[in-house]
Amino acid sequence: MRGKSVLLPIYCSLFLITLGIGAYNPFIPLYAQMLGASYYDLGLIGVAFSFPYLVLPVFTGALSDRFGRRLLFLCGVSCSAIIALLFIFASNVLHIIVIRLFSGVAYAFMWPIAEAIITDLTTAEERIKAMGRYSFSWSLGFLVGPFIGGSILEGLGFNTLFTVSFSLGLMAVVTASYGLLERYEAKYSEFTVEQPSWATPMKELTPIYFVIVTYSITLGLIYAIFPAYAVSINVTFFEVGVLFTILGAVRTITFLGSEVISRMGTNRSIGLALIAQTVSMLGIAYLKGFTFLAVLMVLAGFAMGIFSPLTLSVASRSAPKERVGTMIGFVEAFFGLGFTVGPFIGGLTAELFGATSPYVIVAILSGLTIIPIGLWREAKPAR
Repeated sequence: MRGKSVLLPIYCSLFLITLGIGAYNPFIPLYAQMLGASYYDLGLIGVAFSFPYLVLPVFTGALSDRFGRRLLFLCGVSCSAIIALLFIFASNVLHIIVIRLFSGVAYAFMWPIAEAIITDLTTAEERIKAMGRYSFSWSLGFLVGPFIGGSILEGLGFNTLFTVSFSLGLMAVVTASYGLLERYEAKYSEFTVEQPSWATPMKELTPIYFVIVTYSITLGLIYAIFPAYAVSINVTFFEVGVLFTILGAVRTITFLGSEVISRMGTNRSIGLALIAQTVSMLGIAYLKGFTFLAVLMVLAGFAMGIFSPLTLSVASRSAPKERVGTMIGFVEAFFGLGFTVGPFIGGLTAELFGATSPYVIVAILSGLTIIPIGLWREAKPAR
């Protein structure tokens, strides 16, 4: 695999930044509730976080194709580190909404460009393994982070948690800067709006986009609404951290096995993940108690561990080399669409129809998505 000296620091920086983000992210809904947020407010906070990620990834991906990826990626990591510090100064729900909006902007400069860098440095044959390692690096942070965050909250409170997260973010910036000191060869092209050469692959990926939207709706619901729901059924702050640690652990393990899982075929692998996601969401709606929720987080983590590397690998293989950043931007924009819809619909339906209704809706959507992915067949790679 080419560019290992660049990839390893990128993986390490993503681990550090997600360790900090993962330490506080599951608890932001609870922090917002302390400041007076309702379920509907939690939905708005989730929308504020994800809406920039719906709009910006195509732009940032195309920008990186034209001008290069280094500075944009460092900008994303640096801004993501600063976010933790901003939460210390929040005193009402509106402040949380504004900070989450800034978070979405920062992530739009970090995630798509990190994926484009990895694509630059790997061949089509190496890509699933590389994307699996990439997914492992950030999922490991999200695995360990909630446990650390829950432990800090039990004894020291939110301000200490945000300070620790900011420190980890600074370490991530230093690590990424070191890795990107080395130049690597990548082709950049003139930016134009019309690209008919890859319009066909875009259409052929429609079922994949449905999958991305479905799983990002689920993920958005879990992060924006689920913590408050769990606490409402007598799960403690610490146990919420443990549940997210379980989700991250299973997702991480599945990432490592994504290359093996993909051998059964991309559509079959994703179909299996959709079944697991359907069952987990139905279970959350109808089963109560920490033990049941822990088992359901195992299923959800397994599903998400399949979705991410496989969908990214398929999308990157379908794009011509000079348009990888833009294609990945489209993929991340569809992720942003689901991540925006999930919290909004989740918060609204929880207020109108009861706290369990969002999970039933997402379960139905996941089940229906099995149909188009079952009929889909991957086209030959563009390179």
